[in-house]
Amino acid sequence: MVSLCSKRTTRHITQSLYTSEKVNLVLDLRQGSVHLSSQYDRFDIDIHINSPHNLESYNVERSFTIAEHSVPTVFEGTLERYSMITFWNSLPEGLRFIAVHLSRVFKCQIHNVTSSLSNALFQNTLSGLIDENLKIKKLKIKGENLDEEWLNEVLKNLKVTEELTISTILNQNFKPEFGFWPERLRIRHSQWFTKDILVTSTSEGIILENSFIDDRVVEKILEDWKTGSLANLKCLIINSSNFGAQSTIVNAVEIQSDNGVKASIKLIENQFQMIVYN
Repeated sequence: MVSLCSKRTTRHITQSLYTSEKVNLVLDLRQGSVHLSSQYDRFDIDIHINSPHNLESYNVERSFTIAEHSVPTVFEGTLERYSMITFWNSLPEGLRFIAVHLSRVFKCQIHNVTSSLSNALFQNTLSGLIDENLKIKKLKIKGENLDEEWLNEVLKNLKVTEELTISTILNQNFKPEFGFWPERLRIRHSQWFTKDILVTSTSEGIILENSFIDDRVVEKILEDWKTGSLANLKCLIINSSNFGAQSTIVNAVEIQSDNGVKASIKLIENQFQMIVYN
């Protein structure tokens, strides 16, 4: 509620302790709401997005200006657990502009975006966040028959800073364009994730599940790493049924790059592991 006050009050907030890592902002597509909370339990607020068609069912107290939109708003709950009901033309629109407003007032990234059973809702919401140039700490992309052209736009333009998980099954010939690499990347169905994509990564941790990568490709990845690729890498895990019994990587082995960085590698059954330790 405070963040929806005057510009003068907003300036005080942006200079206060309620900034950056101290505020969590979560977009909940399943509940149709935005959750804002403080790590120090100073506030805990739910902002629900409702349809204008339901206005008659509420005693609307007033309208607030949110991201330059005048929005009818109803307040409910207690000081310990406050709730706001806002009325927008669509759920993606409400999620987008509330997230824009709060992230700018509190100078915080979106902590997480929960998934939805509706591909259209999920896709429209993320597209809106791209348009607003917002950052997300953690994002899981899942669902069936997601539009691959849309997914490429997400990978190319959406800034996921800490952790990105892609759980959806994609065409083996899918060619992603990563414009931003998160600190940690996990691909659950990674048949499309080739060596050429991998060696361009700047992520620190990478997990590839259900991969088609084999021993020969792993050896080429290691050759690229030794000559300077994957410079930020700290941990690489690849699960693949294509690893063979004749692999030269069986027990823990230490390797070293051309610039002196050391790593431990091992292959246990269907899992290759690489840990970089200096």
